[in-house]
Amino acid sequence: MPNPSHEIRIARPEDVAGMATCHADAFPGRGTSSMVDGWLRFLYQFYLDADMNVSMVAVGSNGEIEGIAVGGDKKLFGQYRKASARRFPLRLAWRTIVDPAVRRPVLNLLKGMITPKRGNSVPATTADPGMAGLLSIGVRPRTRGSGLAGQLIGGFERQCMELGFSSAQLSVADSNERARRFYEKAGWVAEDRKDGSSVLYRKTFRARESSATC
Repeated sequence: MPNPSHEIRIARPEDVAGMATCHADAFPGRGTSSMVDGWLRFLYQFYLDADMNVSMVAVGSNGEIEGIAVGGDKKLFGQYRKASARRFPLRLAWRTIVDPAVRRPVLNLLKGMITPKRGNSVPATTADPGMAGLLSIGVRPRTRGSGLAGQLIGGFERQCMELGFSSAQLSVADSNERARRFYEKAGWVAEDRKDGSSVLYRKTFRARESSATC
């Protein structure tokens, strides 16, 4: 049921700081939330500056960012990881040593950078140019159970269609049953396991009969 106290809209440059604090509140001590000050602002500024980004926010009646749903062209995530490694090399090196949640994607990134590509291989990001990626979706703890996350993912999907994406994909921890139930209720379908701990979900969008608005 829609929450009339929140506005779901496309993120603006002035929202970056609020998006970063919302992320840290939604995911305390996890992954990028535990990185150096400025990392989350760098993340969301990078996405908002990029072409073909899909960045939605939920704004409360007091003007505070209460939820985020961010993604876009699937190539953006790889570009962001390389940019963040250049921006925060020492902090990233330390977190890679002490935090398994950071270590795995960093090692995958380094492997992709140094492993020669086979002549017949097709990069995953070009296999389906119509597919978007959902990088992050979260709401502040005080809004959980209000339906706000459902409104956000709906806004994300509509904006994906507006930009011409035909489907979207996300990755979620296999053990995160609450998140998996949420995505499945929203119509996303589990299609594969990335590794021993993550599951890929995908949603194919219906063709728009008229221009969608957020």
